[in-house]
Amino acid sequence: METPVLSQAAVPGVQVIVLVGDVESNPLLQRYIFIRDATDRNTGTGICKYGLAGGGMNPGESLLTAIVRECNEELGLHLVPVYHSSFSKRRPSGHENMNHLFFSYISPNGLVLQTNDLEEVSSVHVFTLEQIIDLYQGGFVHEGSIRLLFHFLNASEEGSLNEPVTFEKWTF
Repeated sequence: METPVLSQAAVPGVQVIVLVGDVESNPLLQRYIFIRDATDRNTGTGICKYGLAGGGMNPGESLLTAIVRECNEELGLHLVPVYHSSFSKRRPSGHENMNHLFFSYISPNGLVLQTNDLEEVSSVHVFTLEQIIDLYQGGFVHEGSIRLLFHFLNASEEGSLNEPVTFEKWTF
């Protein structure tokens, strides 16, 4: 896996989809690890949403180092990810940045999920896709996280997180 180091001027993000257990042929049966925010992230809603583990990269940090660090901080796990894809996202400020999506598998045997980042993460959970969609429809999942998950399920290699994405009967 190539692990380029990005310049200090870039402000990319890294996210990881962690599949728990064996890969299921039916994505609706697959289980995914999601984190719950410790705060409402300045939305003013008071809702602490669920989303994928990840975050910003430190200046000069490689993609691989950033995702391993974020998984350790937010999930309490040392994961060796497999690179999947990159997606651009236009922020409300008008700036565009790249979100680098990785995925990894973990055995459910002896799995202990405990965050090391209590400032940003209140808890770590394992959900099925249907549970994630139900939470999203209730306003409890970050839209970017569900879009990245759908791109992953569609085996998309790149794209824009500002465009709708469809998987099976759902569009986000």
